[in-house]
Amino acid sequence: MKRQINFAWLEARGFYNPPELREHAESYLIIFGIGFIMLLLAEVSNMRYLANAVTEGLGPGFWNYLGSMGIMALGIALVVPAHWLINVAHHFLSAAFSTGAWMGGAIFGGLIIQTPDAVSEYGMARAALLGSLMIAALVICLALNAFVGYLSWLTKHGDAFGMRIDNLPSKVRFTVAIFFALVPVLALLTMPLQTQAPT
Repeated sequence: MKRQINFAWLEARGFYNPPELREHAESYLIIFGIGFIMLLLAEVSNMRYLANAVTEGLGPGFWNYLGSMGIMALGIALVVPAHWLINVAHHFLSAAFSTGAWMGGAIFGGLIIQTPDAVSEYGMARAALLGSLMIAALVICLALNAFVGYLSWLTKHGDAFGMRIDNLPSKVRFTVAIFFALVPVLALLTMPLQTQAPT
């Protein structure tokens, strides 16, 4: 027998709110659309400033740092549920969520713009394969950013989130806290190695 998610249980404990999450999803789509439109405008216009701005905004490092700081702050807040710490986590996570949504829209626009060139250079079959792989990777990135957005929504109301944390079992709090605190640290420490240019 398949297990189903008990949304009523989640909603009663403040981890699920359809109207607010729907509004959050709409914000995701709006920011995604802005990134998409900006990329198209940069490609079809001769505005060098706009093209440079879009290019500079596509770096994943900024999103990684914002998300890592937010998740680390959230991990600490699970152990020490202080209102100011939850507020710090919320602002970092919200900034990462908006940045990731904009980048997703711009990358999707870039894929569409480059499709004709890819077809002419690689052929229809190979271009379709490469495009499918890139879209799959983009969907995974958007899903990760959606999780960041969910965390930013959870921490939106600091006091209420603090009460939810107090109601969680200690083992759950410390396990999740360790995960949230250590994973971003590893990401931040390995990022210089990943971005270092080969000699």
